[in-house]
Amino acid sequence: MGATRGKRPDETQILRWLAVLDQNNGNKSKTARECGISRSTLINYEEKYWPLYLKQKGEAKDDTRKIAATKALIDHKLEEVRNIILEKAFTPIVNEINIRFTDPDQLKKIPTRVLIEGFREIAPFVAEKQGVIGTNPINDNDPATRHTNVVQNIISNLKISQ
Repeated sequence: MGATRGKRPDETQILRWLAVLDQNNGNKSKTARECGISRSTLINYEEKYWPLYLKQKGEAKDDTRKIAATKALIDHKLEEVRNIILEKAFTPIVNEINIRFTDPDQLKKIPTRVLIEGFREIAPFVAEKQGVIGTNPINDNDPATRHTNVVQNIISNLKISQ
């Protein structure tokens, strides 16, 4: 972290040293040792650049708050979209498949080739969903758990029908 002898550090480097000083609760001796500069140099930089450091530090905190708020909003919107996709698209399809697999007469009417092709199409989506929710879903009423059970039923029925 130290300066190159004979070369004046740029403003960014000085502000980094002042950040170390701030982290060290104003302990100039400790900070000077950590940064590889003299205590008097650090004091000079503190006198000249401390207001700029505090301003940038405040702006950085404001930016951090704005970023956190934006991330929270995006996460909330993504959760809404996820729920809409589950409710409007994925759940009805999986429920229909589940009905056909739980009714032996319906299952006999589905050719093995169609079962295999259907499973190949749906497996990546279910595997991705399983990876997101974890390998041990807790709630049997949870749509993700029901979808996992459907995939397990598909696998079992494919083994039986072949």
